[in-house]
Amino acid sequence: GKSSFIAHEVAGYIKNGMKVEYYANEEPGRKIMLNIRRAVTKETDEEIRKCLESNKDNEDWVAVKSNLTVRQVGDIEVDLIATRAKESKPDIIVLDQVDKMSLSGKFNNTADRLKALYERTRVIAKTGNCLVVNISQASAEAEGKVEVTYSHLENSKTGKAGEADIIIGIGKYEVMSNERVQTRSLTVSKNKINGWLD
Repeated sequence: GKSSFIAHEVAGYIKNGMKVEYYANEEPGRKIMLNIRRAVTKETDEEIRKCLESNKDNEDWVAVKSNLTVRQVGDIEVDLIATRAKESKPDIIVLDQVDKMSLSGKFNNTADRLKALYERTRVIAKTGNCLVVNISQASAEAEGKVEVTYSHLENSKTGKAGEADIIIGIGKYEVMSNERVQTRSLTVSKNKINGWLD
């Protein structure tokens, strides 16, 4: 549910005029862009195809697409993203599968590397004066759970959780009836943000 959740979040951001830079790590940037477009316009794949073939694009998408930049990560280091953020001044940066991103420096182990990685993404937020959304994989322990907390993060026993202001886990459960229904559950297991989250 990570891809769908973040696509809808980004759709809301760009519809509200916020500038978003999305760094795609595992999935192709084109697929990310299509997911976000569907969340903005509610178009089907067939409707999008027809728009592209006719060179007459959906007006809702045309109105917001300049607010979104999707980049394929490849071997981009986190420090380069920080430099770009100072120049382009986005409101929001999304780092998909952040744990797999390149990071300069020598580290004794995975725990030290991840802590340093999350510390640097926090620096991007501070120096770039923007929101940084780190997307991370859940561990095998999260399989089948409705409530997914930060203890279910892949490599949760590292310092990465300590660097986050808010951690949202996506769980699911199935309701069996005539039709199979999957329900998603959001669990906020860490929140250092002032105020209430609805």
